[in-house]
Amino acid sequence: MMGPFGTLLPQIAKEELGSSPFEAGLLFAFMGAGMMISSLGIASVPDLKNKGGWFMVSLMTAGFVLPALGLSPWYALTAVVIFLGGMGGGVFMNLNQTLVQANSPHEMMGRVVGIHTLAFQGIGPMGGILAGFMAAWLGAPIWMAISGGILLALTTMAFLTQPVLRKME
Repeated sequence: MMGPFGTLLPQIAKEELGSSPFEAGLLFAFMGAGMMISSLGIASVPDLKNKGGWFMVSLMTAGFVLPALGLSPWYALTAVVIFLGGMGGGVFMNLNQTLVQANSPHEMMGRVVGIHTLAFQGIGPMGGILAGFMAAWLGAPIWMAISGGILLALTTMAFLTQPVLRKME
């Protein structure tokens, strides 16, 4: 998700929505506002049950958000979708960190968090390279939609086949 989203959203904003650089940047601000709201919401829940299930569902929602962002014909709709996607992203990021830290042995915490961070920081740019290549071939909106479909298929499969992950606390 991170590769196609970060790489292709500015291009889609400019070429498909006719947005200025400021308006393209504003889309990222809408996402940030959604993330902040959901992050504060999660922080206010003292004992969230089934964190793994919430985590997986938040990732599954990105499978709907990416195609909607890629195929939206209107800036206002894109702004609403990215705000809602940001809310899902806030749930994902917070629960991701919580689950990694809560389920890692204390003596391995530094290494686990280091590998986790490396994976996030390394995989995003690699996905960006693929997104740029595929967008040049198929077009940015189509590749964004395909990326969302792939993400939705993979996360749905994980949700259905990984009950231990769904029930993580």
